[in-house]
Amino acid sequence: MSGDVVGSEQTPAKRVHMQVKAGKIAQPASADNVVGRRESDVGLLTIASPLRHFSDSRVTRPCFRRRMRRWMPILLLSVFCSPVMAQTVAMLWQSTDEISRVAEDFLRDRVARGDQRVEPQAGKLDARLQLPKCSEALQPFLRRGTEIRRRTIVGVRCNGQRPWKMYVPVDVVVTGTVLVASQMLPKGHVLTDGDFTVAERDISRLQGGYMTDAAQLRGQRLKQPLPGGRVITPSVLQADPIVRRGQTVTLLVQQGSLSIRMSGTALMDGVRNQRIRVENHNSRRVVEGLVRSRELVEVLIN
Repeated sequence: MSGDVVGSEQTPAKRVHMQVKAGKIAQPASADNVVGRRESDVGLLTIASPLRHFSDSRVTRPCFRRRMRRWMPILLLSVFCSPVMAQTVAMLWQSTDEISRVAEDFLRDRVARGDQRVEPQAGKLDARLQLPKCSEALQPFLRRGTEIRRRTIVGVRCNGQRPWKMYVPVDVVVTGTVLVASQMLPKGHVLTDGDFTVAERDISRLQGGYMTDAAQLRGQRLKQPLPGGRVITPSVLQADPIVRRGQTVTLLVQQGSLSIRMSGTALMDGVRNQRIRVENHNSRRVVEGLVRSRELVEVLIN
């Protein structure tokens, strides 16, 4: 009986698939297994259809919905994760990286001067931010009255067909060369060239100011002790008075192109640009002025 198919003739509705292999009769496929399958081009081997879950006429509507919910995430991922879809999304929305770069470049150009190094760093923008792709170049700006500080808010504007505007927080680090104490210096010490050296510091953090000209430090007296490596600021310097009390000085009154000079007596000590009182020799009136040099006091006119 090897090589023969055994079985009575059956009606089409009850036909089952049998396969002869190595002299053995294959088990018939049940009607449930036949549904949703098709025969291959070679032999009677049955192959399950990948659409069986959706094409089975016996699937009820609730069952169909459950299966759709199970397969839908896979279908959506296959669509939206494709390179074509990613490119389409990039064409629709403005890149947050580009917005940050425009804000950083704007502050870098505004702050940089001399040998200072400016390193702006924009804050992290929400990746879910969806602004229409600008048809023109992005325009950075500062709100009126805004000063550039360590943390500055920069506006970025689109003037294209679909205009928009947003604000980006940017941290600004400005590195420059300043003068620092080369060793521990006591209070009252008079500075010489060996007492200070140059160093790089983040000058955006130096709220008390800093010194860069060595000539302005020579001969200055310290008002307080200064540790080695500490930035030398104007507030720690005690300049010797260049005008002494009782000294005869020249009073200068200037208004436009008109200037008048007269003599007077200083009533107090004063350093450069300090306000002092001076008695006018002619009128005996006491006036206030700014010390400009060792012998000159400019009278203040209200």
